[in-house]
Amino acid sequence: MGPPRGPGMPKTDHRKNLTPTLIKGLKPAPEGERYQVMDAIVPSFGVRVTDRGHKTFIMKTRFPGHANPTRREIGNCATMNLADARQRARKWRELIDQGLDPAVEEERARQEAARQRAITFAAVAKDFIAQKLPGERKGKDVEREIRRDLMPRWENRPIASITDLDVLAIIKAKIPDGQVGARNLLALVKRFFLWVVAQREYGVAISPCVMLRTSAIFGDDLPGPRDRILTDDEVFAYWRATTRMPNPHQAVYRMLMLTALRLNEVADASWSEFDIRNRLWVVPAARMKGKNAGKKQARPHTVPLTDGAISILEGLPRFRGGAYAFSTTHGATAVWMGTKPKERLERRMLRTLRAGKDSG
Repeated sequence: MGPPRGPGMPKTDHRKNLTPTLIKGLKPAPEGERYQVMDAIVPSFGVRVTDRGHKTFIMKTRFPGHANPTRREIGNCATMNLADARQRARKWRELIDQGLDPAVEEERARQEAARQRAITFAAVAKDFIAQKLPGERKGKDVEREIRRDLMPRWENRPIASITDLDVLAIIKAKIPDGQVGARNLLALVKRFFLWVVAQREYGVAISPCVMLRTSAIFGDDLPGPRDRILTDDEVFAYWRATTRMPNPHQAVYRMLMLTALRLNEVADASWSEFDIRNRLWVVPAARMKGKNAGKKQARPHTVPLTDGAISILEGLPRFRGGAYAFSTTHGATAVWMGTKPKERLERRMLRTLRAGKDSG
């Protein structure tokens, strides 16, 4: 004969529509006995009760790799609610139907989660810097931006945990330093995560930047083609502002004025491009922005050197073995013309223009 049954002690394996109230009302089994109440909603799912009144959610079924039905615990009724237990039981049921053992799959998921927690932004950034940047002309500058603007905020964050809100926060924090710098930083973050996704090994399937639009963040007032000519007062203010700038920034900005080249076309110049004897500067096609009218790649651009331009070049230090003319690294890399020198130049120009207006 089976153990005596009292109120709240259903027959073993009896099926009921489990509810929190029903589970709470289940009585302890007789001493040395156990009983279980199976759910009428989720197959193989139920509650097991001990003689001390301990209740656990269980699944009793034939698991993959086992010849006979066995019972496994899903969770403690004291710490897991019925809805969560049913949801986990359904997931187990789906895995079993696919021939997968839930215990094996959950352990695999735990190990993957632990692996992703160990893959921090710092570790991935280190790979990006080592694998992607060495062959790039601006590689050192990009590395400096990563270490200065991204590493302090994200260094120990799991790479897969960084969201679009995290990216927005770091970009908005950069805006007070200048919109140009913030735009450039957003472009860098987008490029970085495109690389991360392409590697497949870091657990990031979709870039957090995929829905971020530059125009939505900064507005539509993107810099466009300009055809305005500086006035004589503005040219004076510009040149005067450069006098208070250290080299190589002063030399770059003055060469811009004297040659009408673009900023990077000047800043990235190497000594091999200059023919001082013949007063010529040949900017190679690879460094020229844009294309010609025939839609072909840009051609080398020859710039006549004025006395003022030659004077600037002759005043620059010739670092032994250094390839770049405008450099803060003894010629090893080209100078980084960030937003701060530009903003200092503009502030000084503005002061000069205002002083001239007030005195007039």
